[in-house]
Amino acid sequence: MKRAGIAALSLTTLVALAASLQADTLTKLLETLDKAPPHQRVVLVKKIGNLGRQARDAIPVLQNLLHAPDDELADQAARSLAQIGPESVPLLTEASQNVDPRVSLRALWALSVIGPDAEPAIPILVELLDHPKERNRAGALYALGEIGRAAGPATAQIVRSIRTKSMMVRYQAVTALGKIGTVAVPELRRLLNDDEAGVRADAALALSLYGKLAKPALDELRHALKDESDDVRAKAAYAIGAMEKDGNPALPNLVDLLQDPEYDVQVAAFQATVQVGVGDPKLMEALRLANQKGKWATPFILKQFGKNPGDAVQPLIKKLKEKDAMERMGAAWALGQIGAPARDAVAPLQKILKDPLPQARVVAFNALKQIDQELILDQNPLLREWHEALERQIDGMRLVQVKFQNSVALDSRKDHFKIALRNPHIQMHYDQLTQIYVAMAVNGNPRNPQLERLFDHAGPEAIPALVKAVNMVANLNFGFT
Repeated sequence: MKRAGIAALSLTTLVALAASLQADTLTKLLETLDKAPPHQRVVLVKKIGNLGRQARDAIPVLQNLLHAPDDELADQAARSLAQIGPESVPLLTEASQNVDPRVSLRALWALSVIGPDAEPAIPILVELLDHPKERNRAGALYALGEIGRAAGPATAQIVRSIRTKSMMVRYQAVTALGKIGTVAVPELRRLLNDDEAGVRADAALALSLYGKLAKPALDELRHALKDESDDVRAKAAYAIGAMEKDGNPALPNLVDLLQDPEYDVQVAAFQATVQVGVGDPKLMEALRLANQKGKWATPFILKQFGKNPGDAVQPLIKKLKEKDAMERMGAAWALGQIGAPARDAVAPLQKILKDPLPQARVVAFNALKQIDQELILDQNPLLREWHEALERQIDGMRLVQVKFQNSVALDSRKDHFKIALRNPHIQMHYDQLTQIYVAMAVNGNPRNPQLERLFDHAGPEAIPALVKAVNMVANLNFGFT
């Protein structure tokens, strides 16, 4: 027992000695910092941060440095405050409201680094969701996401942040909800009954982030399938589909939704029906019954025409002549999915290119490309020229990307990632790359192997362009006018 006591005493002594040494180190660093020339101050502030919580006495000094005109020094002060941890939260919370955007954004970033221990900042972060500047709103959302579960009570305000024109804010709002986790589910269930349709739709979209973990909200989502807003109905179907088999109790509701007057809702309902009905022997029968009511789903149930997809070609060609526009469009879509075996449908599909319904013409054109790409290119010389021009551009971009990657690799300075993020030429390159990818995908082009390789070899500097592309796709209106 005596030896154990001596050992414990020695450990306590060592801890006290270490703390004393760190205090002496901090004192010396602060004294040196006061007299140091500008080029040495960043290094000294970094050393202060490396002391962690033992550097709490340096907080007032670091607080002042957040306002330093030298951005590198001010950024390092924010990083060091984050390393100190919870005791920095009050001053960082105050700084997050500073009128100088550089100061406020540094403070928000530092709070996000502190993470869950920054919980006391939540009320102010919620207030900042109404900030006039999008970067401040996005920064507050990012910090709330990094705080995690403790930010659950802010779910309603975060959901409302999705209703904005700012792609940056929308992205951070959805990301924050994902990081907060299922603690947000009860509040999202409540928001499904909000008076504002936009909020109900966004709540359903947010629930889709949790997949099967959103099952407690299934009853509310089933009710939302009957919402007066088509956006709410579509988003609710999407959320139920994300639950996969766990959403199976909603199968009858989803099948009924196949008769919805809005095309986007029908599509969402069909996708969700297949997702929740996997392995359910009732699925095909339910779809056939729905088909008898509205006929829209006929092309999707190819098995009713025979054992092979090719058996469906002639029946589907007949349906291209139906008076019902949805029948014509569904048949065209299904023929495109069959691909080359549906060559007999080329001439009938070409007639649909003159269909009075714009979306039917678009579906028919894409179906023709899926059945015989070369035929469409031969009949549309400008389309072939466009494809060849894209190929040349992609080939040129390969050389540009290799050049960028080599220059970054040879750079002797640290923080290559940071350098690449700030290089406008590199960012413009990746912006163009993602725009080409989106354009080709939207136009139904097959994947370009060279374009795929460029993305495979892209470094983390491509992240901003990819985020923009995701938001671009989210903003596109695929409803056709």
